[in-house]
Amino acid sequence: MQQAGKKKFWLVKFAPFRTSWDDIVKAGSFTPRGIRCPQARNNLARMAVGDLALFFHSQEHRCFTGILTVTRAAYPDPTSADPRWLTCDFAPLQTLADPVSLAQIKSNPALANFPLIRQPRVAVLPLTAFECAAILRLASTPFPAVPTAKQKPIATLVDRILTAKRTNPAADIISIETDLDALVNFRRR
Repeated sequence: MQQAGKKKFWLVKFAPFRTSWDDIVKAGSFTPRGIRCPQARNNLARMAVGDLALFFHSQEHRCFTGILTVTRAAYPDPTSADPRWLTCDFAPLQTLADPVSLAQIKSNPALANFPLIRQPRVAVLPLTAFECAAILRLASTPFPAVPTAKQKPIATLVDRILTAKRTNPAADIISIETDLDALVNFRRR
């Protein structure tokens, strides 16, 4: 459950032949256009400046490639005459050290309920702190905007969850997730 004032985490996917991670890095910004799924629109509406999003190449490559931050909250998509369709502005924060493929996610029991697996057609989905941290761990990439001293404890907690779920997919990991939330869900400035 998201608490007021806490950073939220998102998955944003886009086909690389439309806009690739390299295109976003070169431009220094990203504004997805033409998203016409009601659930994705509602998720865009929930985004706040400073939230983090993991960028996923859909249709081709099918992997996570980078980390974005929301720089402008939801506003009407200028490619639609209907003001109910929304977009947000993002800036690239970091390229993942190692891309994380959909196959890697599907093969990991701890990520069996990952939103991309459950709802593969939705372009914008919420992530839990664990889901975001797990992708970053698999990508050998530190959690952005978290002090260096907290990076190792984050990695340790993610590894504990991954190991527990690999051993027993029904393992109760709520207390570990709570500890992880405390490390990565810090208040926005």
